[in-house]
Amino acid sequence: MENLAELENKLFQGILPRIEEKIFKELDKKFEESLEEKIRELFERRLRINLERLNENTLLERIIRVEEELKALREAQNLMLEMMNRRFEDVNKRFDDMNKRFDDLFKLLSLWMKIIGFGLAFLGLLMTIYRFW
Repeated sequence: MENLAELENKLFQGILPRIEEKIFKELDKKFEESLEEKIRELFERRLRINLERLNENTLLERIIRVEEELKALREAQNLMLEMMNRRFEDVNKRFDDMNKRFDDLFKLLSLWMKIIGFGLAFLGLLMTIYRFW
């Protein structure tokens, strides 16, 4: 029995610690691999999320820039329309002034035509009176 106890003692002192050591090394190795894989997956997921956010931010920035450019274009168009309206008003005013001048000229010519008409009628009357006397 002593042999058996010695054998057990040797087994527990020599072989078992080596087996435990191998098992712990294997477990450590598996744990490290698993941990590395989980950390890699976590970093990849975070990287994907960050890239998506970056793309969203880039897209949002582009949208904002396009909206700002459209706003600037609208303002420029409104300014151009206002300038064109002013020009048309100026041209319209010039035409109104010209119409007034033509109306004044027409009135003057009408007056002269009446004066000439009355003068000719008066001359005709004088000639008629002179002939009959």
